[in-house]
Amino acid sequence: MNLGAVLCSCMCFLTALLFLLITLYNIHLNRLKNEKEIFIFCFFFALIGFLILKGKLPKPSRIMKTQYGQVNGTWSLRTGQKKTRNYYMDVIFPNTKTRYRKVQCLHKDYMKAEKGDKILVIAFHDKKVCGLIIRDEL
Repeated sequence: MNLGAVLCSCMCFLTALLFLLITLYNIHLNRLKNEKEIFIFCFFFALIGFLILKGKLPKPSRIMKTQYGQVNGTWSLRTGQKKTRNYYMDVIFPNTKTRYRKVQCLHKDYMKAEKGDKILVIAFHDKKVCGLIIRDEL
């Protein structure tokens, strides 16, 4: 989380609240003539604070299922661009006798993976499946 963005959005909210309180106080004392402009100004600051906060806070990604398996093979595919590749593993689960053919992984895991290595497979609600190599190194 970006602390600067959170502080900036909090300052926008506080500025909007301060202007709103000053406006309401002056309306109560009948000293203010153009209260609509100040309400629009307050709304503008609150909106900016909300947009900054919404764009910078991490979004929750819910894990649907995690499972340990074994690497059966690895391969990479090129994307639409020439220099980028996606790395995948073929994973089998001996306990349930199932197989995931296209588990996405990082380049470092792709390079380290050998057939029979332990892997932790994480399936998310948005149908993404990722894998991490588990090494017993102490």
